[in-house]
Amino acid sequence: IDALDRKVIAIFLPQKGLTARATDGAKLVEIDLRAGSVTKTLSLGSQFAHAAAFSPDGTRLALSRGKKIAVMDTDRGHVTTEIETDHTINWILEFSPDGRRIASGGRGEVEVWDAETGNPVIEFDLGGVLYVQSLAISPDGKMLAAIPSSSGQTLQVFRLPPND
Repeated sequence: IDALDRKVIAIFLPQKGLTARATDGAKLVEIDLRAGSVTKTLSLGSQFAHAAAFSPDGTRLALSRGKKIAVMDTDRGHVTTEIETDHTINWILEFSPDGRRIASGGRGEVEVWDAETGNPVIEFDLGGVLYVQSLAISPDGKMLAAIPSSSGQTLQVFRLPPND
């Protein structure tokens, strides 16, 4: 499917249903998996996105744009939450399994944000200057794993605070 102008940076595949979503950071497309065709295209603005992540249910999309993270509604493409990260570009984003939090990986650190309010939850210092480009949250939402380098030599695992 040639509906996007740049490389795909995030994909959502549903557990049930036949509508997938994909983004290159500038556009969001919906794809009918049965027909293999694009059924909807939304413009996400002209600003370049470094990273993107879909919420587990596909209803929201987080985009890293410089030192900001925009959380958008995937039905209309409207920004619902803006997160000011202040000190680093985020090269990777990941929603928690319940969709209530977003983890972002920057230079030598991982920050976890409340997905609705944009408030910080916790920050983990990975003790380096390399950018975090790999991270994952456990299915129960209790642990976060990150690798603070492109060579992937050191995996660090952290316990996340419980949701309020």
